Amino acid sequence: MLAVLDKPAIKARAHPITVDSYHKMITAGVLGKDDRVELLGGLLVEKMPKSEIHVYLTEKLAAWLRSILPDGLKVMEEKPLTLRDSEPEPDI
Repeated sequence: MLAVLDKPAIKARAHPITVDSYHKMITAGVLGKDDRVELLGGLLVEKMPKSEIHVYLTEKLAAWLRSILPDGLKVMEEKPLTLRDSEPEPDI
């Protein structure tokens, strides 16, 4: 997916932002829970909708991982992962 962001036609229409600016937009209420976007490679990218099967399988996988992992390890679902120029929200 990030390779798509490198295409000149997309970059010409995009306005890159920093993780700090992204957080400020959330704090200021510019972006809220209903905004289906995440920061990838310095660009706000619309998240794909989730199908029922996607939700079901994600929940099943998370439960299975929790059952096999040793105590002290945490399985996080759809939580932001802050990186240098991105803040993706992986399923697990």
